Amino acid sequence: MTVDAAREGLDAMPSSSNFNGDSSAANYGISWYACEFIADTYGEDALWRLLDTMHDDGGTSEQGQDDVLRQLLGIDSRELARAAGKKVLATFG
Repeated sequence: MTVDAAREGLDAMPSSSNFNGDSSAANYGISWYACEFIADTYGEDALWRLLDTMHDDGGTSEQGQDDVLRQLLGIDSRELARAAGKKVLATFG
């Protein structure tokens, strides 16, 4: 499912509202490879810093997540989704 989603092209990270819906298997895989991309590109500390920042003060809304990504990594969720998709395809073809 994750590979199929990556082949179709990823333009967004999975949303909270449908994360555990019909596409949950793909959503977990996409999220995993987004984390892999961040750790490989920016370092494992950057991944933990991002997760901590997203969790701070009761959590970051979906609308605010791009601001946090830009602040910490210099990318937005669309770029992250595309990078995760490329990493999935590089791994599984």
